[in-house]
Amino acid sequence: MSLVEKMTSGLTSQSLSPTVVLYCVDILRVLFQHTDLMSQLSTVSPVWEQTCVQAFHSSPPGTKLDACLRSLTEVLKRLLKGAHHDILGKILAAFDSSLSALCSKFLPEERKEVTQCYRHWGTTFCLLLDLLEVLTASSFICGAGVCLKSQRITHIQSSVLLKVISCSSEYFVKKRVLLLLKRAVLQKAGEDWTLGEVPFTELKYKHFNSDMSMLAQSVLTAVAANWLPSVQVKSASFFGGTRHVQGDEGQNPDCVMLRAASLLLLKSMELCIRTHVGTAEVESATKINGYLQSLWGFLKRYSVQLREATHLCCWVSLLFGDQDDDMMESAKALLSIFLCCRPSIQKKKNSPKIPFTGKENGRNHQEEKMREHEIDVVGGMFDTLKEWFWWHRIWLPVNLTWADLEDTEDRVYAKASHLYITVPFAFAFLLIRYMFERWIATPLAVSAGIKQRIHLKAEDNPILEHYYITQCQNPPQADIDGLSKKSSLSVRQVERWFRRRRNQNHPGVLKKFREASWRFVFYLSAFIGGIVALYDSMLKSQYWYYILEMSFYGSLLFSVAFDVKRKDFKEQIIHHLATLVLLSFSWCVNYIRIGTLVMLVHDASDVLLESAKLFNYAKWEKTCKTLFVLFAIVFMVTRLIIFPFWLIHCTWVYPVYHYPVFFGYYFFNVMLMVLLCLHLFWAYLILRMIRKFMFGTLTRDERSDNEEEVEEESSLTEDGAEEWHKLGNGSAVDEKEDGCFGRLSLPKNSCQSKTVY
Repeated sequence: MSLVEKMTSGLTSQSLSPTVVLYCVDILRVLFQHTDLMSQLSTVSPVWEQTCVQAFHSSPPGTKLDACLRSLTEVLKRLLKGAHHDILGKILAAFDSSLSALCSKFLPEERKEVTQCYRHWGTTFCLLLDLLEVLTASSFICGAGVCLKSQRITHIQSSVLLKVISCSSEYFVKKRVLLLLKRAVLQKAGEDWTLGEVPFTELKYKHFNSDMSMLAQSVLTAVAANWLPSVQVKSASFFGGTRHVQGDEGQNPDCVMLRAASLLLLKSMELCIRTHVGTAEVESATKINGYLQSLWGFLKRYSVQLREATHLCCWVSLLFGDQDDDMMESAKALLSIFLCCRPSIQKKKNSPKIPFTGKENGRNHQEEKMREHEIDVVGGMFDTLKEWFWWHRIWLPVNLTWADLEDTEDRVYAKASHLYITVPFAFAFLLIRYMFERWIATPLAVSAGIKQRIHLKAEDNPILEHYYITQCQNPPQADIDGLSKKSSLSVRQVERWFRRRRNQNHPGVLKKFREASWRFVFYLSAFIGGIVALYDSMLKSQYWYYILEMSFYGSLLFSVAFDVKRKDFKEQIIHHLATLVLLSFSWCVNYIRIGTLVMLVHDASDVLLESAKLFNYAKWEKTCKTLFVLFAIVFMVTRLIIFPFWLIHCTWVYPVYHYPVFFGYYFFNVMLMVLLCLHLFWAYLILRMIRKFMFGTLTRDERSDNEEEVEEESSLTEDGAEEWHKLGNGSAVDEKEDGCFGRLSLPKNSCQSKTVY
């Protein structure tokens, strides 16, 4: 083969003379065509096979047996890497019986010390473990394609391998056996030499489930028989050798052994629970608790760091901190164990046992238990998520827990359950708002001269409706001409249809007046109530202030689809959500005073804004201008000066003097910064309005869409419609300069002789 490789490389490099090239080509042709060498390479050499089989049956541990084990392991590895499953099956079938005999010799049922009889036993046994890992990996990779007894030796002889860990005097042998069992139970055998994740097939061999169950049961039986204390753990390797861990010498234990033993036990418990789900749940849960206690005692025996852990869940991160894959596997196993065992213990406490007789009753009982188990798993999952979400290390400083916020005889604390009432109160606010707008705001608007303009509905026209929905609401002249031909309507009729269709989507002044009236009444009441709650030291008044504010903002979210939509619609949604989150968080963690101040600062300017809108809709222009100036001043002072430089400064700077920073500290301040960014956005719009107001060009609210234009369009004459379309095709081109939130004007040359509608 070396000669063939040399000739092939010479031909490839083109460094040979023409005569030598022809000679080499002739030799290669004889070898690969006439002799058919490639077909012979796929067959097992009889000499090599006979030598290995004889060594496996009769050779003692030594160089001859080592060479056979090493060669067979390397061949199987290369076949697995190249995905030559057919050749692999032939070789395994040839060595199946001899490998079983070899393992029976090295792994007898009655374990005896053989290390004194054979000096090379440790080296040979490690080579055998390498071969067993390759055989186990072949069963995972090939799946149903190859299924021989030699591939299942690791699972079948798992109890004997566990005895090797507790009996052998050579530490490296124990370590290799434990790592082999860990990879087998994790189904990761061969991951080291496959250079990545093992490519397992989806089709498992027929004994897969029984073999995995056998391995898991062997581990649990050994642990129940006090196997863990017999596992020897030395100190971690260092340059120059290792030492045994004795007492509290401050040495680091061999974490490879600790991690392997922990994962082996955890995955075995998980496999056992999955296999026996729905049967003897309470008894298995009790056993699982005993296994975990044994594991905890084993880990505390060797690790001082684990002995000092303040919480039982900390050992996972402390032990697997530098091994991400192992940490994920252990976390998944623990979560699965927790979800399966916790409901069964609760079920034993709460429900008596019901006897069943007969096959049919027994089958129904089994199905009922399976359904109850699924429900309990889901419930346990939600309970776990709830515990994680309310973990005190997230929301409270290091030296505080939720137990410190329990009510006492002389002190009452706020709780999250107090806020549940805001949901029904939000719907109650919707009902109150409906009655207020109908019986109070509407008569008030009529007395102010505001009437509901009745728009004519556009006639049904599928062609124009499709264009309106999919293309645009204000078509250009070229599209109008095309639509006129498609719909068999005149150009003027198409324009009229689009004007009427746009009117149907825009709110009238009466609707906006009623909405502003409702908000004005609430903001005024909330501002007065906030002042009272701020100076009242009683929790009850602050509680109702919180409830009313949160219910109001919740009702705004529920009614967002029906309210008037403006350009800052998305910003309003973000503002409402951020406000609800901030208020909920500040109440739950007892930041009540700062929450009251934040609400009070916001309500102060909102009262003036809504009142300015009311007078604008009523066309009280001087009053509207005055209130708008007051609103701008109050907004800039409260939200751009007091809010960031007093309130955020207090929540950002002062807490670090009393407590170390924690997640809740960052969360609360980030939400406040979100509100500040929204304030800056609205301040920009207000400054634009002030600039236009000072130079006499302000005609409407900067946040508003062109709603008033449509109201004025309804009084267009049909004779002037064509001229109006030429000027702007339904869009205002001239604007009045006579109001803070004034109306858009018509062109001066538009006629008023006959109305469109």
